[in-house]
Amino acid sequence: MLYKWPIIGHEKQLEKLEEDLASDNLSHAYLFVGPDKVGKFLVAKTLAGVLQCPENYCRRCPVCLQLEKGVHLDTINMRDDGESIKVDEMRSLVSTLHMSTQSNYKIVLLDNIGRMTNDSANCFLKTLEEPPKKTLILMTATNVHGLLPTIVSRSRVMKFPAIAEQKLEQKINDMSDELGIDATEEMLERACMLSLGRPGKAIELLRDKDVMTEYLRFYNDIRSFFRDKDLTKRFMYVQGLTDKEVEARERDTFLEIFLHIVRSFLNAKIRGGDVDDDDFPEIIRFSRADLLNLVHKIEETRHLLGRNVNTKLALEDLMLSF
Repeated sequence: MLYKWPIIGHEKQLEKLEEDLASDNLSHAYLFVGPDKVGKFLVAKTLAGVLQCPENYCRRCPVCLQLEKGVHLDTINMRDDGESIKVDEMRSLVSTLHMSTQSNYKIVLLDNIGRMTNDSANCFLKTLEEPPKKTLILMTATNVHGLLPTIVSRSRVMKFPAIAEQKLEQKINDMSDELGIDATEEMLERACMLSLGRPGKAIELLRDKDVMTEYLRFYNDIRSFFRDKDLTKRFMYVQGLTDKEVEARERDTFLEIFLHIVRSFLNAKIRGGDVDDDDFPEIIRFSRADLLNLVHKIEETRHLLGRNVNTKLALEDLMLSF
């Protein structure tokens, strides 16, 4: 590759971006789609650096230092702060994009465009259809569902899937000095397993013991549900998940890990062989159809919670389904 991308995996996507750069075939708008913390925003940030820095993102010059601090005047960085993007914010962004620029481009990094309200999305659409000259819009989203189809159709969509566990483990091991990570082989293996193929999450787990503890707790709790079908214990667990002190983020993590575990069980069943070994002894009593139905049920529950239905009832219904 021509550029030094600080990215773990996604080689095909990076090669495609380099082709666009080399052939002067950049789109005015890119939409990078994939799971949270898979690396798509880092790709967008690095691409912005390559375009704005006179030395292809040297990381040393004043431009690069401004980009790193998020204070570059012609690179607007709208990170996901958990809040929706309201129409007044979008109007301000659109106004800024129409101002003159002293840089190579006027670039906006728009993280998680699923946060847009309908009004802000419609406000943004006209600029996306007819962007000012020397303007590049780099957007990310976890999926295209729920986005305005016109926004998707006017963007060059690139998908960033999760990375295979073994590949992720090897890549982080190779880059451990660069990442400032000192982990045992067991810790690295555990973090990559719990990260669900997302480099950013794996690195976070290795750097933050509290986050690692939370993920391990959910993982072990969910595995125990398959060994013990005590509905009283399950409903008490749901009660704990729906206490006022529990953040929505924790429930999202619970369902995310739940889905990962069930998919692992299903893959073991599909592969056949010794599915009753030490790795997955609890899946003996489940058929492929059982596990596939449970995958759909977890996905349905995640969708329902995203639509603000009764959280307790949705989770209890999930606990009754297996």
